[in-house]
Amino acid sequence: MTLDETKAKLDEINGLIAELEKTEFDLCAELGKKIIPEIAKDSEHAPLAAKINEAIEKKDNLRKEETALEEEYQLQLKANTCLYCNAINTAGSAFCEECGKKLGEIPPGYCTECGWSNNPDMNFCGKCGSKLSK
Repeated sequence: MTLDETKAKLDEINGLIAELEKTEFDLCAELGKKIIPEIAKDSEHAPLAAKINEAIEKKDNLRKEETALEEEYQLQLKANTCLYCNAINTAGSAFCEECGKKLGEIPPGYCTECGWSNNPDMNFCGKCGSKLSK
């Protein structure tokens, strides 16, 4: 076997091991989720089950916070993005720092439903079919 063939085989084996470790981890996690309620009744393991439930609750709360922050970020990004040239501008800018157009102004042919930039002479959006304002 050549050096390259040996390296390729080694990489393949390492990849398979990584996949199996992930599968093992996922299955153990799934099993744990199913038996935690039963373990919580066992006085010996109740403190561990409580810590796991606390971690799950913290994770769920962080996911909710993450979702809210992502929505806020997307709104801020949209407010600072020029609809004419797609440049992202400094927060608080009234006009695009790239093309000079007023931020928030809707260009002719722009679909407010899906954000698609159509030919200004079109009446309906070519992507989603919504009626375009003139």
